[in-house]
Amino acid sequence: EKIIVFGGGQWRPFVHIRDVSRAIIFTAEKDLKGVYNLSNENIDISDLAKIISGEDVEVEINDLQADPRNYKVDNNKILKENFIFEWNIQKGVEEIILHGDDVKNNDTWEAQLSNINSTYEVLNFGVPGYGLDQAYLRYLKCGNKFGSDIVFIGFMSENIYRNVNVFRSFYLNAYKGFIYAKPRFIIKNNKLIFYKNPLPLLKNYEFFLNNDKAELSRLGSMDYFYKLRYKEGILDFSPSIRIAKILFYYYKKKFNRNAIEVNEVYNVNSEAFLITLKLFHAFRQKVIHNNALPVIILFPNNLDISRYKGYKTKSYQPLINYFEKNHVVYIDLLNAFEQYEHIYDLNDLMAKGSHYSQLGNKIVAEYIDNYLLENKLDKRY
Repeated sequence: EKIIVFGGGQWRPFVHIRDVSRAIIFTAEKDLKGVYNLSNENIDISDLAKIISGEDVEVEINDLQADPRNYKVDNNKILKENFIFEWNIQKGVEEIILHGDDVKNNDTWEAQLSNINSTYEVLNFGVPGYGLDQAYLRYLKCGNKFGSDIVFIGFMSENIYRNVNVFRSFYLNAYKGFIYAKPRFIIKNNKLIFYKNPLPLLKNYEFFLNNDKAELSRLGSMDYFYKLRYKEGILDFSPSIRIAKILFYYYKKKFNRNAIEVNEVYNVNSEAFLITLKLFHAFRQKVIHNNALPVIILFPNNLDISRYKGYKTKSYQPLINYFEKNHVVYIDLLNAFEQYEHIYDLNDLMAKGSHYSQLGNKIVAEYIDNYLLENKLDKRY
C-alpha cells in the first residue's frame, strides 16, 4: 500500500472542525467583529502524507502532476484574542484512524480480527458520534461499493437514546458546546419517515447564533430530550413558580410513559425502542438486498458489564427477545466479557470514556472469530 503525493512542495493550512466550532462560539460570546483566519497549522503536503502514512505505508512523490496552488494562512488575529487551538494534524489523523476507539489502529477489534484470520478483510466504517440511524444512512450512501460478504451492524446499548435526538446538547450536558445537529427518523402509519438535518449548511448555523431561542425551540420540536427539559417562562421571577416547574418536569420525566428505559431496561412501548426496531429491520433488509449477510453486534458499555456481573440483567434484553423471536443473527458481546469477569477488572477492559481497551478489543475480536467459525459464516469469505 502507498500514498501518492502530487508535487509535495505545496503548503496548505489545516484546522480541525472541532476547533472551528469552538471558535464560532468563542467569537460569538466575546462579540468579536471582522474576519478571523482559522488555521492551526500550515504544512507541506509531503510532510502531511508522512503523518498519515505512519510507518507501514509508503509515500510516493509524483512530480509530473502537481497542483500549483501554494499558500499559508496567518492566524495571529484570533490568537491575540486568547483563542487556543486544541487539535493539531497529528491528533486529528489519529482520531480518524481510531474512529473514536481510544486505542491504536492495530489494537482495534477490526484490525485484530483481520490478524487472527488472514482470509478476513475487515473495513471499519465507524464514525465518532454516530448512532444506528446515521450508520444506516451512511450504509445507504456508500455501503454497497465494496462487495461485502458480511456486514456487521454495531450497536452500543446507549445508542437507543441517539435515535430520538437531533441536537446533542439536549441529550447530555457532556456535549455542551457541541453545536451540530443531526437527522432522525420518526414512525408514522407504522413506517419510518426521514427528517433531514435541520442545520445542514454554515448559513443555518449563522442564523442559529443570531436567533438562538427560536432555533432551539424549532430543533426541540423534533427532539425527545428537549421536551422533557425545564423551559423558561414569563413567571419565572417567582421562586415558587420555578420550584413548581422543576417538580413538574421531574415527575414528567420519572413517570413518562414514553421513557426510553423503565427500571434500567428498554421500554418496549417507547418511541425510541420502536424506531430502533424499524431501523434494524430496514438496515438488515438493505444489506440482504445487496447480497450480504447482516450480523448485528451488541456492544455493552461499562455500566452494562458492571450491572450484568452483579445482577445478571441486561438493559437491552427486550432487543435480544425481538432478535430471537424474529431469527435475527446477532452477537452479544456481553457473553464475551462474561467469560473473563473473574480474571480481569472492568478497568482492564475499558479505555478512557466508554470504549474498549486493547485487551477489551482483543476479547471482542476472538469472540467474533469463534462465532463466525462455529456458525460456518467464515465460509462466505
